[in-house]
Amino acid sequence: METRAKNLLLIFIGVLSLLLGGIGTGYADVSGPCSNCHTMHNSQGAAVMATDTTYGQGAYGALTKNTCLGCHTTTLLDPLDGNGYPYVQLGSGASNWLAGGYFTDGGLNHDDNSHTLTSTDTPAGYAFGGTFPEYSGGIDGLSCAGSAGCHGVQDIADQASAISGGHHGNNATLGYRMLCVGIDKVDGIGASDYEEALNLLPDDLDPHNLYNAGTTAANATISELCGKCHGDFHGTANTKDGSDWIRHPTDELIPADWEIQTDIVNYNAQDWKFNPAGTVNMAAPATGNLYVTCISCHRAHGSEYNDLLRFDYGAQSAGGAETTGCLGCHNKQRL
Repeated sequence: METRAKNLLLIFIGVLSLLLGGIGTGYADVSGPCSNCHTMHNSQGAAVMATDTTYGQGAYGALTKNTCLGCHTTTLLDPLDGNGYPYVQLGSGASNWLAGGYFTDGGLNHDDNSHTLTSTDTPAGYAFGGTFPEYSGGIDGLSCAGSAGCHGVQDIADQASAISGGHHGNNATLGYRMLCVGIDKVDGIGASDYEEALNLLPDDLDPHNLYNAGTTAANATISELCGKCHGDFHGTANTKDGSDWIRHPTDELIPADWEIQTDIVNYNAQDWKFNPAGTVNMAAPATGNLYVTCISCHRAHGSEYNDLLRFDYGAQSAGGAETTGCLGCHNKQRL
């Protein structure tokens, strides 16, 4: 009887490992008691264990106790809250955010300063039948992961399956921040604090992210990911050098005579916060290797400014002394 019980336990562990991303030795990104995130039966003492009330009390994928936002949400102003993992949904009036920004007021309202989760609206610039798998958000609503979202393998509809293994660092197919374009992983190197310190009080020593960019870059770039939904704003007749964005082109080399290229030694924390340029294969900024990306101007989840921008577009004024935002790159318009 004891042997049978042991065998059943081993079988259960094997099944759980598959649900979490496959059997193998992985270096866990998430550690601690499994019960912090998972529940075997979704109940305890006749009470439902699922804790996220936003989407009801149903069972969630991979035996988790919450949805994505059920875990990555706080009512406090600290987007890390001392736990080491990022909160992307903050209480209104938040004064700090992480690299990707934050969903405002739950992220479920139709605002122009955040991506709108559950929205079934067609994404701006979306062209059906393009290179990427069909975006399913028009039916299911925009989600965090899978074919209706941004994180995880893009040809898998189920969110938990799309990011399987990603939280435990044992899925080699998932890229930077578990981001993929189709099945190609996005390359990048993330700051350990998700740029919390950089965004709160920029300093040259604050850690920052490095983003893959350029048409010769290995694997996928961050702009290709954005282009999965927003890739055809201007129509294919208006493309330039392979970019679907004739205004504003992405994964394009910043002109050699612009100050951001010629004065590379002064590329500092303000640049990383307001206008982070991408580089081929995440190299450090260097003359001739600075590329504009979608997130050079926008934050993926949202921001305090309209259109998910990193800066106040209405405050950008030609002839002013501003050195960030549009004028962070277009230095000839500062005078």
